[in-house]
Amino acid sequence: AQFPEGFEGTFPPQGWASFIGENGIGTTRNWTTSPVAYSGTQAAFVRWQNVTGGLAQDWLVTPQFTPSAEEGYILKFMQRQQFFTTYDASYYIYVSTGSQETISDFFEIDTQTESDFSVNYSLKEVDLSAYIGIPIYVAFVHENDNDDSWYIDDIDLVGSNPTDTVDEIFSCNTSIYDSGGANGNYANNENNV
Repeated sequence: AQFPEGFEGTFPPQGWASFIGENGIGTTRNWTTSPVAYSGTQAAFVRWQNVTGGLAQDWLVTPQFTPSAEEGYILKFMQRQQFFTTYDASYYIYVSTGSQETISDFFEIDTQTESDFSVNYSLKEVDLSAYIGIPIYVAFVHENDNDDSWYIDDIDLVGSNPTDTVDEIFSCNTSIYDSGGANGNYANNENNV
């Protein structure tokens, strides 16, 4: 089973893939882990990059799995950003029915901007019911130029009525602090990651 995935072991986890976008911009940073986790000791993390000539695009792709009514079709995960300041990073979910690493096989199914979530972990759900019975790969894609970072943790596949309670959803990591970086105030210093 590919899920749940909490990124507690080696990275990327077995069967996952991590790579930069087709434009080849932003080769100094890619998906890795961070100790700023929602639960456990690690989360998946991709740091902002200051690039020229376009946008850095970093892909983290699941192994192939098949959503089903029995096993689940709602992809849920915890997510947060690094900085209090709103920049212009974009956060995408893509799906491929073809391959894990051929970018042209992927279709965008969800888009978020920095105003959609904050520096505290919050629950994100993506409906994959259109793919019930179809083997797919799901990609978490971060796109930026000197913008914000992305942490994701505790990815799972659930049915139509997730069992999380409000208390579980909002029991976020609250150990944020102002470390006053050059790009403004931010939570949990990741500049040395």
